[in-house]
Amino acid sequence: MTTLAKHPFWLDGSFDRDSVEACSYHPAHSWWTFRIGDVLDCEWSGRNPDENMVICRACYVPRCGYTTEADPCILPRHHPELHLTASGEVEDSTRWPGSEKPAPPDVGSAR
Repeated sequence: MTTLAKHPFWLDGSFDRDSVEACSYHPAHSWWTFRIGDVLDCEWSGRNPDENMVICRACYVPRCGYTTEADPCILPRHHPELHLTASGEVEDSTRWPGSEKPAPPDVGSAR
C-alpha cells in the first residue's frame, strides 16, 4: 500500500490568497524543496517523479518560478506583485507595460 498522494494538491487551486496571507511565515514563507516522486504517485498522475517542487512548509503554497532558476522569485505562486528574487532584486516594472503591479512585500532579508 502506497502512502503517496494521488492528487497534486498544489496545482488544483486548493490554496487561496487568504490562506497564504494567514500563514505564520507570510510574507517570507518557509520554502521546502522536494522531489515530486517522493510525495506524489506519479504513475497515476503522469508527473515526472524526478521534478523538484518548492512549497511553503506551513501553508503548502508553491513558490513562484522554477527550481532550476539561479535566482528565483521568493514569493508565492500567482502573486500580484512584481517579482522579488532570492538575491533581493525587484523585477523591473517596465517588463509589464500598462500593468499596475505593486511593489513586492517587505520580507526582511531575502531567502
